Amino acid sequence: MTLTQLNYILAVDRCRNFAQAAKECFVTQPTLSMQIQKLEDYLQIIVFDRSKIPVEPTPMGKRVLEYARKVMQGSQELEELAKSLRGEVAGEFILSVIPTLAPYILPLFVQKFVADFPKVELKIYENETDEIIRLLKEGKIDAGLVAAPLEVKELVEEHLFFEPFKIFLSPEHELLKKKSIDQKDLDLKQAWLLKEGHCLRAQALQLCQVKKGSVANSNLFFEAGSLETLINMVKSSSVDRDDLADHGAGHFAAVVERVHLDHPETKVEVLIPDFGVVEERMHTLAKSNPFVIAQNVETVKRLTHPVRDPRAGYEKTLSCLKFYKDNYPHIQTKTSIMVGMGETWKEIQETLEDLRAAGVDIVTFGQYLQPTKRHLNVEKFYTPEEFEELKRMALKMGFKFVASGPLVRSSYKAADFLDYVEAKV
Repeated sequence: MTLTQLNYILAVDRCRNFAQAAKECFVTQPTLSMQIQKLEDYLQIIVFDRSKIPVEPTPMGKRVLEYARKVMQGSQELEELAKSLRGEVAGEFILSVIPTLAPYILPLFVQKFVADFPKVELKIYENETDEIIRLLKEGKIDAGLVAAPLEVKELVEEHLFFEPFKIFLSPEHELLKKKSIDQKDLDLKQAWLLKEGHCLRAQALQLCQVKKGSVANSNLFFEAGSLETLINMVKSSSVDRDDLADHGAGHFAAVVERVHLDHPETKVEVLIPDFGVVEERMHTLAKSNPFVIAQNVETVKRLTHPVRDPRAGYEKTLSCLKFYKDNYPHIQTKTSIMVGMGETWKEIQETLEDLRAAGVDIVTFGQYLQPTKRHLNVEKFYTPEEFEELKRMALKMGFKFVASGPLVRSSYKAADFLDYVEAKV
């Protein structure tokens, strides 16, 4: 049994394919297969079930792989020990950092580290906390920068610094009136969190003593992959601002005006609520002169409810879009349709006809994907050819620009519309 053989089985476990593993190890597949066969003969254990595609470890093979990782990690530590005894700092150091820390902490040390240790090849990757823990356990990275505490007994934690737990609130939130916020003041049903796997999410749930899976909003499910996304959503959210007198129209207008002031060359697209289809509110937004105003119809008329919030409406969205086009014809109007919820081709065509009658300029089509089991089921997965047909149909009906595809969402390739406009000038 050799370290090379252990390295080969770990490569196969990572790739789940003998050919890819051989390529990763810079050997031919027959060489890799022969060495793994020798190891299996020596151990008298079949490590991989070769009848399955992709290759999978056998139950006993999983135990062998677990120990192989420990042995390889030990061999690497032995090499590092030898280097340190010789007074040499060299080799590869792999660091993984959570995305919420990376932009702030990496600039503090990376350049100095590279300058101080020229013989060290520093590799840095961004991963979520759960992934970092897994990689550390498997010995695939040397260290991770996360938000503590992790309380994982196999790992050693070193605290680099401490910082207060803060809450980012919208300017109108009632908690801003308080000088300090107590744990009992927090209601995570009003909060947006990072998605599963982020340590800050787990800490927020722990702080508020909320069980996993119990956080939900009656009409909104949103989880972000980055802290910046959450901050920006809180700053200028278009969701559920019925608590404000103008339903948030003034806030939108202020953001657009400030962008124009700071960056006059920037084109702004806003995705907005219908503001209750109150003209005064809609005028407030439109007078800030965004380049594109988007309000999503989401689905065909028949499926509006149950798909959309009870306060929204098919006719309300059409009225909203028509108001902007009738009163501010220089502003481009836009809407999005999710398909796969049981609509018919004829209903899609009728929806497009209604949108064109309202003067809508841009439409996007995307595949509906079920976020959680409590949401509507996917009734149909559209083929790429069907998405192309939707695009052809919409363009033929007079829409200026159409984005259509399985992963298309509201602002998908929004900048491409600028190319279209410039080409027309």
